[in-house]
Amino acid sequence: MSVISYESQEEVRDVSLANADCVSLDGKPVLAGNQVDGNLVKVFTAPVLLLFRSPVKLVRGTVLLFPGGAYSILEMQKEGENTVRFLNQQGFDVALLEYHIASGLRTRELALADALTAFRLLKANARALGIRDGSWGIMGYSAGGHLAARTVQNLATNEQPDNLILVYPAYLEETLSESVASRVEPPLSPNRLFVLASSNDNSQWVGSSQQYSEKWRKHGGLAHFHLLADAGHGFGMEAECAASTQQWPELLKFFLLSGSSAATTSSNYTNPATQ
Repeated sequence: MSVISYESQEEVRDVSLANADCVSLDGKPVLAGNQVDGNLVKVFTAPVLLLFRSPVKLVRGTVLLFPGGAYSILEMQKEGENTVRFLNQQGFDVALLEYHIASGLRTRELALADALTAFRLLKANARALGIRDGSWGIMGYSAGGHLAARTVQNLATNEQPDNLILVYPAYLEETLSESVASRVEPPLSPNRLFVLASSNDNSQWVGSSQQYSEKWRKHGGLAHFHLLADAGHGFGMEAECAASTQQWPELLKFFLLSGSSAATTSSNYTNPATQ
């Protein structure tokens, strides 16, 4: 599988929606979007959804994926293609959102609008898009994790995904102007949360990730917080990875497939692959 990239936004008139690999946020098949330079989107043209349907027999649902990149680029390999492949193997269709980046002072708000529109589009049109709707998830890395948390914050209770996955999320420490209140809070009626951070990442990001998990539990949701040792930031999913990051895909797999009614933490987690 290779990352799909497009240089111009142009509607595709001879491709059915259920077979489309790329759709605009108004739900039309397009040859559209953003050129991938190496493994990065650096120049933004328009928000698009790249659709990757799982080939496995038992498909469990769909995950909306937000790569990271500090709202200035999008990391399309280890936070995109490799993650798509992993999720497809676990039985999840994936919709990867290329959201607004490098768009001036309104970048974050434009990205949030993209994310909300994309999730609602997917849920309302799953069958037409050829994706499965048994379980809904939103997953984001770094800035994409921040965007994922903002997305669920702005969804109504009856719109919430079943799973929220935040991998080394950034910016959760930010507070409202002239206040100590966090800008990003969990939804009032949360479902299941998976958060992954590293002990030697930005200390404010690590601390705020753990605080977000604790707030999630206080709101009545199930929160799984995992802290890796010395993994740094931006490690994503790699075919060849450092020892400190080898375990985390198994942690995520266990979270996605278990449907456990009890939250786990790194300290009490037992890797099922070792049993």
